[in-house]
Amino acid sequence: MATRLYDFQEKGGRRWLPVKANVVIKKGEFLGNDGGYARPLVAGDEFLGIAETDIDNTGGINGTYETKDSAGVLVASYGIVKIDIAASTFANLHDPVYASGANTAVLVATSNTLIGKYFNKADGAATAAWLSFDAR
Repeated sequence: MATRLYDFQEKGGRRWLPVKANVVIKKGEFLGNDGGYARPLVAGDEFLGIAETDIDNTGGINGTYETKDSAGVLVASYGIVKIDIAASTFANLHDPVYASGANTAVLVATSNTLIGKYFNKADGAATAAWLSFDAR
């Protein structure tokens, strides 16, 4: 399971996206596209980026557009971020990385969503790595 407290080495393409009705998004989660609205990523979703803000749209409607005051979430669309990647080692350098959920990065493609590449080993846990991602 990836840690939500991401350490960005670099990030860009910051944008506000409308949020799906009845979802809670936490800072650091991978986001997926559900009918044009951001939600915590579900395996198979189109990858939108990494959430930079928390938002609770429980009981809300599908988000209005692009403002933090109207059910929007701030998203980093590309960059390099430190996360845990399950079962990864330095031997995985430049391998594709997938998400099986909003908080889980894996090296297995089956039914999962491509989110980037293993960029480099990072300090910390054995599976800590730098992920290069681009959702543009």
